[in-house]
Formats: sequence, C-alpha cells, structure tokens
Amino acid sequence: MKGGRLYKSKLKKTQPIPKESPKRRKEHISYIEQNRLFKQEKRDNGEYVCFITGEEFDNSLENFPVVHHLRGRTGDYYLDKQYFVLVGNKIHTDVFHGGRDILKLMKEPWWDGFLTRLRKKDDMSYRKLMKQIERASELF
Repeated sequence: MKGGRLYKSKLKKTQPIPKESPKRRKEHISYIEQNRLFKQEKRDNGEYVCFITGEEFDNSLENFPVVHHLRGRTGDYYLDKQYFVLVGNKIHTDVFHGGRDILKLMKEPWWDGFLTRLRKKDDMSYRKLMKQIERASELF
C-alpha cells in the first residue's frame, strides 16, 4: 500500500450485550416460579383481590392480576415476597407507573382503602407516596 499502512487491520467482531446476566437469568427462573406460587397462594387463601381497589379479579384484560413489587425489583427485593402485592393490570399502570395524575387518583372511591392497605403492608412505600402527593400539591 502506497503511503499508508503496510497491513490492513482486521475487522473486529462485536458481540451483542446479553439482555440478562447469568446470575439474573437464574434469579428470573426462580422469580417466575415464586410469582406463580404467590398468585396460587392468594387464590387458595381467598385473598385474590386487587391491592389497590380491593376488588376481586375477573378474567378481563384490564383487571388481569399482576405482581407489583412495592420496593422495586433491584437487588434482594426482586425475590422478596414480603413486598409482593397483586394488582389489576390497568390500575397498576395508572397508580405505580405514572399513567394518571396523582391528584385525580386521590378522588377515586378506593383511594382511602388503598392508603390504609399500603401503610399496613409497607410504611416506607406509604411515606414515599405521601411525598409524591405533597410535591404534586405544591405544583398546583
């Protein structure tokens, strides 16, 4: 090659980054089983109701039961059943993942019952929600 490098550099093959680490993959398999057992346990104990609304689950798409982690899915909380709660699919998104304004949610008929259940289950999550409400009130 004139005036350049003597040798062509080889193209490096890039490897895709795995979606899950091997450790997380093992945890996920365990989580799926725990999730199934948690739902079955709630059904057997007659506690197959939405944590937010207090209503029983039906087979509708909006009210399909999903497991919510009150303290998140990071670290040890991922497999800690102490902070698992069953919630309806649609309401889960609205309340916990910002689907609706918190001040509008406070006007729902199930709101007071939800706060009572949340405070009994996990005081830290209750206080976190209270801070969100306080901040939202300051904005308006």
